[in-house]
Amino acid sequence: MWIGLPAQLPAATGLFSIVGGAILIPLKKKIVFAFATVVALFASFYSYHTPPTLKLSEFKSLSRVLNVPETQIIVEQNTPHGLVQIVSSPALRYAPGLSLAYQRQIPASDLVFNNGDWVGARLMCRNADSLHLLDYTTVAAPFIMNTRNRVLILQARAGMLMALAMAHRSQQIIAVEPHTALFDILQKDLADDAGSPILRSPVTAVNLDPRSFLFSDTLTHDLILLPMLDAFGESSGMYALQEQNLLTSEAFTGMWNRLTPEGVIAVSTWVDYPLRNPLRLLATVVEMLSSAGIENVADHIAAIRSWGTITFVVKRTPLRDKEIQRVRDFCRQMMFDPALLPDINPNERDRYNQVSDSLFFRSFDALLSSDRSEFIDGYDFNIRPATNNRPYFSQFLRWKSVGRLAELVGQSAVPFVEIGSWIVLITLIQIAGAALLLILAPLFKLRSIASHRMWTLLYFGGLGMGYMLFEIVCIQQFVLFFGHPVYATAAVISALLIVSGVGSFVSSRLGATSTIVFRLSVLSLVIILFYAYALHSVLLATIAIPLEAKALVCISLIAPPAFVMGMLFPLGLRFLAGKSEAQLPWAWGINGSVSVVSTALASVLVVEIGFFFVMIFSATAYGIAAIATRLGVKNISGE
Repeated sequence: MWIGLPAQLPAATGLFSIVGGAILIPLKKKIVFAFATVVALFASFYSYHTPPTLKLSEFKSLSRVLNVPETQIIVEQNTPHGLVQIVSSPALRYAPGLSLAYQRQIPASDLVFNNGDWVGARLMCRNADSLHLLDYTTVAAPFIMNTRNRVLILQARAGMLMALAMAHRSQQIIAVEPHTALFDILQKDLADDAGSPILRSPVTAVNLDPRSFLFSDTLTHDLILLPMLDAFGESSGMYALQEQNLLTSEAFTGMWNRLTPEGVIAVSTWVDYPLRNPLRLLATVVEMLSSAGIENVADHIAAIRSWGTITFVVKRTPLRDKEIQRVRDFCRQMMFDPALLPDINPNERDRYNQVSDSLFFRSFDALLSSDRSEFIDGYDFNIRPATNNRPYFSQFLRWKSVGRLAELVGQSAVPFVEIGSWIVLITLIQIAGAALLLILAPLFKLRSIASHRMWTLLYFGGLGMGYMLFEIVCIQQFVLFFGHPVYATAAVISALLIVSGVGSFVSSRLGATSTIVFRLSVLSLVIILFYAYALHSVLLATIAIPLEAKALVCISLIAPPAFVMGMLFPLGLRFLAGKSEAQLPWAWGINGSVSVVSTALASVLVVEIGFFFVMIFSATAYGIAAIATRLGVKNISGE
């Protein structure tokens, strides 16, 4: 999505270019330089005032919604979190898993999208009908089981869950939404709409990342609500590489600790086929209960299934008989089926919404049994609970099960089931192939140069890989810390580049000897190894501090390794220039090519093995540079 640059930036860039050119460029070339500068300025102003029209991806949720008749975008606003668009149409109806017993007209709902991705439905609250609609969905399950006076909503999105809590007259509703501009849009741009639940008591809106809120929250709650997982029909796996820190085992433990004795956690998801989301949710809940010391986890879980959705309700204390009976009564009235209850009867599981085979229920029972680890390991998809080390809840693809997946969905459909993982893998293969060609091709020209070409390859390749792996892991680790990838990316990259630049400048005062290069490589290895073990703990310990303080913490943590790593590249170039100046262009090419490959490689590795081991790989890359320097000393420097 297009996000415009500040209007002063193109002009300032052009001004600096002109001044620099006037000082540095010889007179006979100034005319050409001036012409190029004018063209660059014109292009900058033109691109700013006439931004390109970007084509919306067919894989985005918004692209399908815009095909609905009479659909129009009523609000569109660029924000630091992306382009927010609110879509309206008389034909748009959003009622997730609505009961077949519902006999009234379904009210129209505005839908909210961010960068073309589904955010949620903006359910109106003008009359009883619109509120009553949600009582005909499985989402209402925690409210029919007991009274919920104090409700915490994590990722409130467009306000649907707020409307539900208000309909059940909750006395205190805390709605946490990390998208700082979303509430502003709903409150200001649509302030004349009395249907906005954000504008009405007893809602307290909090613009903060949910994980940060859980760390700073001191209250206890009768109900903690999570948003509906995914949008209906979203099965392409586009979110496979997106950190979902609210759905990790650690996040559920944080919610568990904020419950009253009779409090519950409730989370709903669309039922997908082949089964993935419901099973991973249940596996995460069971893992959380086991970690909390609960022996009979089935006594704490109720699950209600409709024709398309399932809602899990997890209670801090065992479910009471009256709560179990209310679940059964609710299912009977709404034509839903209980999927999990402490005394569940197999015959009542698919009375109204029958499934084609028993895999659904056998999978649920297996996850509640003592053999759940074996079931998870043998399942065709990755349904192991997400963790802070691997917060990729929507990454279900298991490479060893691709053949089985082809049998389930068809050979040609495999790439579209988990397309996010396939895109990254194909990108890595393409980049690696091009880099390999660019690195090896110069060897034909350098074949007459001394044998220490191996040092050049290992040293500059190690620096490129180590630096980029460290950078990517830091960005993804700081996503949890800052609560949004935009802030994390800006802070980490800025700190790395600035401090690395300072390190490069300071390195000019050092002698470019193999001893210094070796020691700094080892120092980088040691620092990164320390960060692999300590960084996450430090970030969690400071996650609740204000955003401005987080920026200072980020700079303080990034500075030590960035400073040392910034010294190694210029020192290596100076060292190589004294031995084989003809290899300098090749060294630049190696470093650049490996850096690009490492960016894609890191995206694959963090999903498969987690942040910790990718950080270990980063340290190993600097270790290779150190070993190459030490073993190649005699060949290179003669020391």
